[in-house]
Amino acid sequence: MFHSIKGKILSIYLFLIFLISLIASISIYSLFNLNKAIDGLIASNYTSIAAATNMIDAIERQDSNELIYLEVDAQRGIRAFSQNQQEFLVWLNRAKDNITENNERKVIESANSDYLKYIEYFSKLQEIKNKSGNGEAVKFYDNEIYPVFNSVKSSCRNILKLNEESMFKSKQNATEISRKQMYGTIMISIISILLGLVVSIYFTKKIVSPIFVLTEGVKSVKRGNLNHRININTHDEIGELASEFNNMTSRLLQYDKSSINKLMVEKNKSIAIVKSISDPIIVIDNDYKTTLVNKSAENVFDISEKDVLGRHMIEALGDKKIFNKVKLIVNNDEVAEDNDPIIIKKQNKANYYMITATSIPNDDDKVSGTVCVFKDITHLKEIEQIKSDFISTVSHELRTPLTSIIMGTKLLLDDTESMTSEQKEIIQAIDEDGGQLVMLVNDLLDLSKLESGKMQINLEKASIFDIAELSLKSLSDVAESREIELINDISPKLPQVYVDYKKIKCVINNLVTNALKYTDKGGIIRISAKAEKGFMRVSVKDNGRGIPEEYHEKIFDKFSQVGDMADASGTGLGLAITKGFVKQHNGDIWVESKPGEGSNFIFTLPLYKG
Repeated sequence: MFHSIKGKILSIYLFLIFLISLIASISIYSLFNLNKAIDGLIASNYTSIAAATNMIDAIERQDSNELIYLEVDAQRGIRAFSQNQQEFLVWLNRAKDNITENNERKVIESANSDYLKYIEYFSKLQEIKNKSGNGEAVKFYDNEIYPVFNSVKSSCRNILKLNEESMFKSKQNATEISRKQMYGTIMISIISILLGLVVSIYFTKKIVSPIFVLTEGVKSVKRGNLNHRININTHDEIGELASEFNNMTSRLLQYDKSSINKLMVEKNKSIAIVKSISDPIIVIDNDYKTTLVNKSAENVFDISEKDVLGRHMIEALGDKKIFNKVKLIVNNDEVAEDNDPIIIKKQNKANYYMITATSIPNDDDKVSGTVCVFKDITHLKEIEQIKSDFISTVSHELRTPLTSIIMGTKLLLDDTESMTSEQKEIIQAIDEDGGQLVMLVNDLLDLSKLESGKMQINLEKASIFDIAELSLKSLSDVAESREIELINDISPKLPQVYVDYKKIKCVINNLVTNALKYTDKGGIIRISAKAEKGFMRVSVKDNGRGIPEEYHEKIFDKFSQVGDMADASGTGLGLAITKGFVKQHNGDIWVESKPGEGSNFIFTLPLYKG
């Protein structure tokens, strides 16, 4: 049993349990004796003390009742005297049933006989008062009743005194028992504690010493000393563990010699792969210091790997904006990509790169570094610019003939008397379709200007209330025709904003027009605003059909419409242009909506600080 750690520890536990059981048994025995003494102290005399105390209170109230009878109100005094008489007799009977002390019975009998005389004298007092008047009754009270009252009260006090003295003796007895038991328990506890301490220290040292030796061996191996051996000759689990430890270090030493070359090969292979990738790649550690730079990154950033290794990313690249972008996406996700490209100018040419950052986990699933890949999207930007230029050119070329077509249809519609109904319908259709094409062309031109950065904004201070009011007035006829209520909930007292008046009116027009399309008859569209943190937060809310959550981001893309809610007459550019206008003002725009619960489009604008 003592050859294993389990047996040794179990033996210590059993010995300590024995000592605890011994102390507990002695303590229980002491508490039992003390409890018996306390029970005698409380139970034997408490009832008699309570009875005597209540008897004294009752007869004192009866004495007061007699004075009330003589001096204040006879009927009231008689009633109160009778009530207190019943209470006195109740407590007197309890005292008779709980006689515990010598001479207590004699004192109770004396109190009983005196009290009967006291009651009899009260009856005589009533006769004297009725026959001879109040003066004679007072004399009878002073000469006869009051001495009997004092005698009864004295007997009650003697009962109280007898029981209190008995309780005091019982208390002394309980105190003596408690003292003896306490000293006995203390002595046994001290002996048990010392004995347990000695045994625990001896066995603990015997068990723990080999563990310390084993721990030092592990630390030595951790420091790289694979030749370390542990000398523990015990036959328990620690001895077996030491033997296995020595075998393990031997195998580790062999494995280390055989695997170093393989690790070096794998490391060089990984470095070669990174170096051969055409996209610029920079590897950084958790302190944002460069640990690897491939050839493409050296060419793009005009740096040399040997010069920047171990240096902070800002110092290595000399561009704080790139570092801020990398830091932002590293702090957000283990694998993240920044949607806004960075621009690197080289030989008078702007090159665009998207940054992707991927965390490098170690064996503990903790991040040991980050791989930053700079994806060259310059050709995509060039294609996008060509597309924007093409759209802008085509839109300009379409605007002139479309204007002529619309003017021609207007002239024809002014003289419809000579037309048949079919001809009139065709001309009206041409006019409506021409108007739709003009809107599309204008939207394409605005979008092209936004994407190329050629859209000019004329900032001025303005009241958001006035902009909303003007916008709602221009759409009031459409709203009335559809029986939809437009409400301007913006306070005229709000601070002014610093915006391009026409473009923000266009933003509100687009949002309210969209709300009108997707709000049913009898609906409400409400515009509200509030100033917060240097920006004006404007809300266009309706109680229409709502937008599924998966479309909340997509609806702001070009030519994007919501599934089966797509409007055939729409271009799908309104919200994209709206977002562009808001972004030009350094604001933001988003939607809060659920199907069947309406939509709430919210955008922010800068406040005027002049």
